[in-house]
Amino acid sequence: MSGTVLIADRIATNRIVLRSMLGKLFDNYLMADSGLSAIDCLVDHAPDVAIVSGDFTDWEVSALLVRMRLMAPGMRVLCLVPNSLPARMVAFDAGSDDVMAQPVDHSLLIARVRRLLRTAGPVQAMASGLAEPSKSFEGLVPIRLISTQAVTRSELVAQLRTQHLMARHHTQTGRATVLWGQSAEYQFAGHCIASAKSPVVCVLPGLNARRETELLDQGAADVLTEQSALPELRVRLLRVLPAAA
Repeated sequence: MSGTVLIADRIATNRIVLRSMLGKLFDNYLMADSGLSAIDCLVDHAPDVAIVSGDFTDWEVSALLVRMRLMAPGMRVLCLVPNSLPARMVAFDAGSDDVMAQPVDHSLLIARVRRLLRTAGPVQAMASGLAEPSKSFEGLVPIRLISTQAVTRSELVAQLRTQHLMARHHTQTGRATVLWGQSAEYQFAGHCIASAKSPVVCVLPGLNARRETELLDQGAADVLTEQSALPELRVRLLRVLPAAA
């Protein structure tokens, strides 16, 4: 894969490990040990992807993400954070396209970077409030929900009924499809991803880096676990919905 990636982390060992994990995925690798050096890399080299990890002595990571998004709206940004919902939501709110919990799984990191490069356009910023909603988001967006658990279906339909999302179980169409629980574990998920004309988001019953990697490589728009609260599902759905426009 060609292109340029920026790895921003104040700890040199972390930068070296991430560089090793990515291997030959990119032609050019840029390293930044501070917020200022990361900004300089954006100005001088215009990287295709930025991987940002942790706060810096001169910038908090949330402030840096906001600045990077405003300076390079077409660049894909992956933020590495502690494994907690608040940390993930802060990164999303600051404009990160994707968020991964640390420690990072090697294969999953590559799958998520590849997924970022498949996604289109700067409209993902809408989910973080950095851009105005487009006309394609007027009204409720229908979401197709596939789950084998009746109670879960009812809860999801009720809780996803936000200003943008209306989940429906008994439907064959939707601007996106959510495969929940066991529906995302079996061969059915691969068939659904391959045949779908809109983004498919898979929600696994538990942490499973290998299965998550497989689904992303098969073309899933995103993958998360049931342990992730619904606010994160909403944010991730809003980030993949533009691909269905």
